Amino acid sequence: MAPEEKDARICQKCGNPLLPDSKFCHKCGSPITSKENEPKPSGSEERSKGKEELELQPLYNCYSNVNNFRYRGIYYDNLKINWFVTGRKKQQVPFEQAILKYSQLSTAARAHPENYILERFTQMETELLKGYLSSVQKISAVAEEIELPVSANKKGYHAIPASPGTDFIALYKKQSYNLPFNVEGIFNIKMADEKIMGDDKETVISRFSIEDLKKHS
Repeated sequence: MAPEEKDARICQKCGNPLLPDSKFCHKCGSPITSKENEPKPSGSEERSKGKEELELQPLYNCYSNVNNFRYRGIYYDNLKINWFVTGRKKQQVPFEQAILKYSQLSTAARAHPENYILERFTQMETELLKGYLSSVQKISAVAEEIELPVSANKKGYHAIPASPGTDFIALYKKQSYNLPFNVEGIFNIKMADEKIMGDDKETVISRFSIEDLKKHS
């Protein structure tokens, strides 16, 4: 593309291309405003500007502390379930801004922090999740804003090495699930209090047993 085409100025009245530093249109004679005298930004410049102006919205961790949770025939109290989004295809914030030194990372090194970001909740998603858990599962949830940008060593939950007592809940597979994004939960019964006997106030979410989940995985 020729330089004059890249920096082309156009008369706002007749659309005629203007010469550099023109004070009036050579076709219709209209005076040229200062705005018309400014060269139009290239497509790459516009994309760069738009990228810089993208707002880095806050992201959140969400978790629930539940009692009377049944796991493999044993009941637990004070069990923490960390919720996360699974299968998200479109990033909710720009990775370049949300991950430290992102441009310096290799494609392979970017995968873990990218998955970590994709698993976090936006503010709207936290409200939807809280509403679902409260109304359908009868449990509450807490949302905590994470600090951005995150370091490159952050990992998604499925990339964390397995440990005794750790398991997942595919919340999105429940028949009652109605959220527009898929949520899973991860927990470790080693961090909970084992009950000697259960009672009739079993946590609603525990009725979807881990064994049933594995059958449908």
